[in-house]
Amino acid sequence: MATATTHGARAHARAQEGARAEAMPVVPARDWPEPPCEAGHLVWAETVAGGNYTHRVLARGTELRLTDVRGDACAHLLLYVADRPWERLNVADTVKVQWNAYL
Repeated sequence: MATATTHGARAHARAQEGARAEAMPVVPARDWPEPPCEAGHLVWAETVAGGNYTHRVLARGTELRLTDVRGDACAHLLLYVADRPWERLNVADTVKVQWNAYL
């Protein structure tokens, strides 16, 4: 096995440079192949495989954009203030009060 030794593991890891999996973060985000906006404004870019999840703390005012690349996705979101988890987005209450769902 090539990774049984420290030297073999290091050589294997270095051989992976530049390799891309279908679902993984793009670091730095500006290297995203088809950026939805000016690439310099991206702070995080990631493809999430079906059935998996990701999490990220965003700064106030950061725009979150979800894109369905295949046309068959459904996203479940849990949004809350990082240091005050009792402050969260509750779509059901928002719709009850405003009678619309423009979030």
